[in-house]
Amino acid sequence: MDELMEERLSRIAEMEGRFNRIKAWLKDESSESVEEDVRALDAYYRSPLWRADFEADKAGEIPPDLPRGVLSEDAVYCALTDYEDRQRSKYRVYDDRLVRITDRWGKTITGIAYTLPVGYCLHEYDREEEGIQIGMCVIFDSDIVRIQELPDMKILRATKVWQQAGAYYVRIQAMAKKHHITLRQEFDEHDGPGTKYIVVTDHDFPIATARMYPLDHKSMMIGRVVVLPQYRRQGIGTMVVNACEEWAEELCFSKTVVESRDNKVEFYEQMGYEICGDAADGETFRCVRMEKDL
Repeated sequence: MDELMEERLSRIAEMEGRFNRIKAWLKDESSESVEEDVRALDAYYRSPLWRADFEADKAGEIPPDLPRGVLSEDAVYCALTDYEDRQRSKYRVYDDRLVRITDRWGKTITGIAYTLPVGYCLHEYDREEEGIQIGMCVIFDSDIVRIQELPDMKILRATKVWQQAGAYYVRIQAMAKKHHITLRQEFDEHDGPGTKYIVVTDHDFPIATARMYPLDHKSMMIGRVVVLPQYRRQGIGTMVVNACEEWAEELCFSKTVVESRDNKVEFYEQMGYEICGDAADGETFRCVRMEKDL
């Protein structure tokens, strides 16, 4: 037996063992972790080596007594896909639900969760693990310390008077009173019949808000993004802006614009906004215009 064939048979035997361990895990998930086996088998299956071994088997070059289930294309594909689906189910329960995630750096992200399977994360982010996407933010499995569903927190598109009253309440409590802004200044010509409001409630009590109004046929202004003090640093402000962007996109706007306070520019930059104008003094704050393509 030449050296090349010996190496080929050794490789097939090794991968057959990994393949069998993965199949055993799929039958009983309480068994020992097979993540390393999955990574190795997936890399082998995607490589030219698997195709070369497959062709050698078809040509009758592999001894008939050597177990070679790993050279069945359908069997390997199904095992890897089943494993990925099982892993994805770890977070699937949170899909389309409002959650709060704390990562290993202590950052908190709040919003609607969408599960990203392992294959997608590997292809898009070179991370061979599952992820959760909230708005533009992706949090990977190994970075998640805690995930908490928030069944009592709701994001409302405030189309009714009582919902809009929640927006006004938050702005009065967290902005007007704190910064001594008069009601005439706080509620200006942009708070009109065509204005759209996002309101976040916790146990039906308003805790955060933002307003939107069109600047032109393609640009939507997002403003008055306010969160009650006791709910800050939980990712709720980001969630409110994400909700505005999604609504604007549904309304066929291709760009959102904000006039950020100069000390909040970094917050919007992290959400993909870019500065498009010089800082200017407003009635209350020094602001910077920023925009983002949807």
